[in-house]
Amino acid sequence: MSNIAIFAVESARRGALEAVARTQGTLIDGTSDVAALRRLLERRAIDLVLADGMSAEDLTALGQQAARFVILADDGDAAELALAGAAAVLPRDASGEIIGAALALVVEGLRLLPDL
Repeated sequence: MSNIAIFAVESARRGALEAVARTQGTLIDGTSDVAALRRLLERRAIDLVLADGMSAEDLTALGQQAARFVILADDGDAAELALAGAAAVLPRDASGEIIGAALALVVEGLRLLPDL
């Protein structure tokens, strides 16, 4: 089982993503703050970060982490996020099934990039 952290600015969205994460691994924690996510990644063994509302700048600011990032984003941000190192970029309106499948594939070492 993978250790998963959630990053989402909106608390309701964070709760929905936590429910999806629990189907794919062990939910470690959730946050809406990049600095708090950095501390979490430094303190805990996190395999995956499921993020909504994270920018390419946020991802770059986190630096090289052991965790792989699955990010839900608007179409216009997808390419930047992929170039910044996201392991997967999905549409913000992706279903729970699609998000779960992406988490499972990313933990196996695959990357999922948007169709540009």
